[in-house]
Amino acid sequence: HRDVADIYHIVRPYLVEKHSTVSERLRTISAYGHKEGIEKVEALIEKYDTPLKQVWLEVVLILATGNGVKKAEYPEEIADVVKQLQSLFKFGKYTVVGRADAMGLEGTELFLQSKASGLEQAEFVVRTQLGYSDDVIRLQNLEVAISEPHARRMHTTANVRNGETVVLGISRGDAQEGSLITVVTAKVMESP
Repeated sequence: HRDVADIYHIVRPYLVEKHSTVSERLRTISAYGHKEGIEKVEALIEKYDTPLKQVWLEVVLILATGNGVKKAEYPEEIADVVKQLQSLFKFGKYTVVGRADAMGLEGTELFLQSKASGLEQAEFVVRTQLGYSDDVIRLQNLEVAISEPHARRMHTTANVRNGETVVLGISRGDAQEGSLITVVTAKVMESP
């Protein structure tokens, strides 16, 4: 399942190197060593050479505008997020201006581009390198961007627990221009 050169790098300390080989073309490792070393190599390969995890990622971009009021306006789909945000910010209206979701394999780059909703000519872009370890999804070099008229870009690396939703970034703004709030949900999809 994994790259044979990466596996060889992990098991190499347990092998007699001048008699052990790796073939990336054949995806094989020929191991030579003492019984204990070979058993350790087998255990490491069994632990490491597992199927890649399929990760589902959803990024929602929310435009928060207007002065705070007793009851903010927002679509029901983001009610939980807005309730959390209201404890920190007092905007009067929350609008979803971008939503992107897709699946990718750990170790690969995920790139999404779509039209931003409710904003003429605006593009919404999400790009990240997916990783997974110990029930944590790593979003390496996460870029979230929206083009004019609210041109903003966020670059970060984030660790998200499997299945959780987090607010990753807020662009500063004022009540008139508003702020863009980035909400990310990440989940490992289980194999059938």
